[in-house]
Amino acid sequence: MIDLHCHILPCIDDGSQSMDESIEIAKEAKQAGFTGIFCTSHFTDELFLEREDNDALLNDLRGILTSQGIDIKLFPGNEVYVSSDILDWLKTNKFQTLNGSKYFLMELAISANNASYLNDLVDDIVREGFIPIIAHPERYHFVQDNPNSLLNLIETGALFQMNYGSLIGIYGKPAQKTASILLKNNMVHFLATDNHRKKSIYLKLDDIILKVKKMLDERTFEILSSINPRSVVKNMNIYTLEPKSYKKFIFR
Repeated sequence: MIDLHCHILPCIDDGSQSMDESIEIAKEAKQAGFTGIFCTSHFTDELFLEREDNDALLNDLRGILTSQGIDIKLFPGNEVYVSSDILDWLKTNKFQTLNGSKYFLMELAISANNASYLNDLVDDIVREGFIPIIAHPERYHFVQDNPNSLLNLIETGALFQMNYGSLIGIYGKPAQKTASILLKNNMVHFLATDNHRKKSIYLKLDDIILKVKKMLDERTFEILSSINPRSVVKNMNIYTLEPKSYKKFIFR
């Protein structure tokens, strides 16, 4: 498995708070079955690390893991908060796409009540040759109110990454119910941890995967956890299943 979303780089955001913690996170990821991690520190107008500094920190962590015999690959990236400046940032290489690919991880406001602006933004991004992977859709209020709101976005070109922890209620019952709906209706393209700390989600992963495999066949789980993230590493097209309309909305 390859973890598409992890805040493992130290002292940048609300993720790892030290290099020692980053090392422990890497050990836990390896123990949980991951062979690679995308280092997706937050990027906003006010909170980010310059690309050169980000690369230097990533290389420092790589070197330490190698010296300690921790065999896990680290790939560059950012989790970019949605902004009207995203197109300019993409054109000027302001933030890290995922391993330098056409894909990048984008986060929305959790409390957003609609996505009326998103279709046009996604369309503009795709026209520029990039593909947004929208993080944890199951946590957004507008998706909880209407899971089918993702269908137009998928058709426009957006992809979606679900957090493993949502499936065991870490982000609340509405997110848990919505996660199940999105998985069962093929509106998810990646599973990832969104890990921020040591002694966190990686330690729960065995139980979560057992739950996921009761909802998905083995092949689909492999696509979401391994095949599609590997395609992002190689900047290749991902495997998608035909999304289905959910017939009954849930409400918060």
